[in-house]
Amino acid sequence: MPRKKRAGKAHLLDDSQLYELQYGPGEYLINGTGYFYTPEGRMYQHWRDIPPAEQEAILDRMRHDWQRHHRKVCAAWEMRDDHGLWVARKHYGDPAVPWAQREFGVVK
Repeated sequence: MPRKKRAGKAHLLDDSQLYELQYGPGEYLINGTGYFYTPEGRMYQHWRDIPPAEQEAILDRMRHDWQRHHRKVCAAWEMRDDHGLWVARKHYGDPAVPWAQREFGVVK
């Protein structure tokens, strides 16, 4: 009997994408990963190197991932360890919510 293969179509977040949804684009320590690797195969080192049109495309992908995976992002945000909290305080002013929530709003 035929089976649906939805799992193969699912887009999963990798660690770098999850981090960038928490702290913003270009904040992952290993450059050229996460949202900086475009579907067309281009890889960027810094947010400032990305042309504005491609920055918008990256933000659209991030918005889509936020809408789809907001529960996972928020759960990871709440479960940060001591190091994650230290990073947030030192570099980001200890924001109350993930970057994607501030940028794209609450998903209902």
